[in-house]
Amino acid sequence: MEISFNQAIEDFLLYLKAEKQMSLNTVEAYRRDLEHFARFVQERWDKLDPGKMDSWKLRRFLGWLNSQGMAKTSINRKLAAIRSFYRYLLREGKIACNPASSLKGLKRPHLLPRFLNLKEVERLLDRPPLTPLGLRDKALWETLYASGMRVGELVSLNLDHIDLKAGYARVWTKGKKEDRASGTKSRGGPQGLPGKGASPAGLLFLPPGRKGPFPQPPGQADHRQGGKG
Repeated sequence: MEISFNQAIEDFLLYLKAEKQMSLNTVEAYRRDLEHFARFVQERWDKLDPGKMDSWKLRRFLGWLNSQGMAKTSINRKLAAIRSFYRYLLREGKIACNPASSLKGLKRPHLLPRFLNLKEVERLLDRPPLTPLGLRDKALWETLYASGMRVGELVSLNLDHIDLKAGYARVWTKGKKEDRASGTKSRGGPQGLPGKGASPAGLLFLPPGRKGPFPQPPGQADHRQGGKG
């Protein structure tokens, strides 16, 4: 069954919108990646339909993207779009075999995270003003720096999770496992911590004007630099 690239792409995008209920932005991202791929194919193999593609031609496209200096993450995104596209065509019976099934993504380099040096940390801790909100922010940064907790762990702390005398806080890590984050005792304890009964929700830190917790961060960036007890 012959079908043009343009028609196949439009059918696939309609499937994403109607059946997969993907957002408009996501569908448009698929469109850009697949139309980029289709232009590459049509410029080199005029009037070639999706069913006559093979893995060698797909590798030619990925190799060309790499030669243009495109980031590996962007190449892998385009490859993911092509894989989804061909899985759809195969499932709908529009092609006889999937030429993308054997293709693997490029390995991404493992980059070391950037960390703040001591002077940068000191400047950060000196920034909050001497106001109730500023003291709260200073306590947040002090606790984050001294304990190595993740942001999500920090903003979920309750008052009864803190033991200033012993110098640790009880936190629940990924997988709901209990852990102890130490460091508050060795630094004298962060300034600006609320007293018992200061938080109606029992939380250690509250956003201004709210009785509930901070919103959880979208990604759990790991700020640990040691200090686990």
